Amino acid sequence: MAKKQIKLGKLNAKIEKVFSEGHVGVLLEHLDNNVKLLAEGQNALRDEMHQGFKKVWDKFDSVDQRFDSVDQRLDSLEQDMRGSFKTILEHLSNIEDELKDIRDKLESKVDKQDLIVLEQRVSRLELELNECKKEIAAKKS
Repeated sequence: MAKKQIKLGKLNAKIEKVFSEGHVGVLLEHLDNNVKLLAEGQNALRDEMHQGFKKVWDKFDSVDQRFDSVDQRLDSLEQDMRGSFKTILEHLSNIEDELKDIRDKLESKVDKQDLIVLEQRVSRLELELNECKKEIAAKKS
């Protein structure tokens, strides 16, 4: 950076007594050095912030990649589950059809009215059998 020479106009006599031209030059040089130091600090701070942001973005990219991987696995799992549910529903439907066929076959083999009459006859026979057993036991004693 090239230094610009600033020409000062004629100084006020009162000011000239307080600050000499050399003293003002030293003050300006000191001020210039402080401004340069401040600018260097700002540049260093900007570089550190840039590196920090880069690290954060790298972490975000890593997390984003992990989410993408998890999302793909969930999609695959969802497809597998849908296929499994479809298979299970088909199997259950087949079982229901088979049960309906079995019920139909059983109903066609037995007439319900005949079954009721038969059950009544069996109940009467059981009662008569029990009475016979009681009579035989009484005669033996």
